[in-house]
Amino acid sequence: MTTLEDQVRAALYDMSDEVRPAPLLERLEQNSHKAVRRHRLAIVSVAAAVVAAVTAGSMLVQRIDGPSIVEPVQRPPKVFRLSDVTTTAPGRAVMAVTLTRPHPDVPGGEHEDPLYLLPSNGAIAVYFPASDAVPYSYFEGLSTDGTRLIRQEDNFSDPRLELLDLVTGRSHDFGGRQAFCPQLSPDNATVAAYGPGGIGFLLFDVGSGTARTLHRVRVTPDFPCGGLGWSPDGRRLVVRTDNAGSAVIDRQGTVLVDLPRSYAINNSMSWSPDGRLLLMYNRLDGDYEVVPIDGGQTVMMRRPIDAQRPLGWTGARVVWLAGEPGDYRLVTTDQHGENVRVWMRFDIGDRPISAISWSRDLSGTARD
Repeated sequence: MTTLEDQVRAALYDMSDEVRPAPLLERLEQNSHKAVRRHRLAIVSVAAAVVAAVTAGSMLVQRIDGPSIVEPVQRPPKVFRLSDVTTTAPGRAVMAVTLTRPHPDVPGGEHEDPLYLLPSNGAIAVYFPASDAVPYSYFEGLSTDGTRLIRQEDNFSDPRLELLDLVTGRSHDFGGRQAFCPQLSPDNATVAAYGPGGIGFLLFDVGSGTARTLHRVRVTPDFPCGGLGWSPDGRRLVVRTDNAGSAVIDRQGTVLVDLPRSYAINNSMSWSPDGRLLLMYNRLDGDYEVVPIDGGQTVMMRRPIDAQRPLGWTGARVVWLAGEPGDYRLVTTDQHGENVRVWMRFDIGDRPISAISWSRDLSGTARD
């Protein structure tokens, strides 16, 4: 449930562009100074009452919600725009957007899927180029803190990995290690991935490269990457068990929750900020759902009008990609897929979007 503070903040944010001058002061100036003072005292009293109500309501909601969520410290810009800047060291980023590569016959078209990063201190996205190590990415993911990007080469027979420091511009190739669908842990110390050659799901240390195989998962050329993700506290993972099912496991590989009918939608982005819920796709029913991993009731989500798929969380609300090329936007809903609000629009021309991820600055964290 969204806190009262979040509802008030979101409403004020959404109304900010619609504020228009009102002739109230002109009318007040026509009254006596005494009447003006009465009006001001009344306004101050009402404002104080509203603040008190919001505070009290917020405290009540926090008590009801239990662990709950600390709302994001930052909101995205209202419009995602592309700049002409190209850089390998943009600094900490709050969002990564991968566009689908143009058709090779398009004059001047690039051949890799262009990646744009939104710096935490800017409102315009910058182009993050491919590298010699990974010229064509099959997968790219922004770290939880927004300081790193991990990617995999688009080559089933040679799925090289690369970890890039967005602050310094340095890269790390893991000594040539190969793996599929890499996911960086929240502390940036461990990579979860599917190993090549049928060895299954594994964890390996970023510094030493030491690896442990936890599950036997058969990876094929059409195996989707979306079902692998770290919980926000880094203690658990959701991992594919086959093409239809998943499981929540700990770092030792112990199965904590069996999810035989569904898989996580967008890797680590699928976890709610407090680690209590997972955004899942039920392959048997063809529906999106919110799954409590503590055994609570699964919530079937209603797809908002024009929405394509859910991507992740901002606070207690779910973020969806909506629209078509040329008219993309991100919208947020409650956990039932209702109460739709526009979160961000895209000014990127008619290019299709293939992937979006963002940092905890936009998603929020768990309340201690």
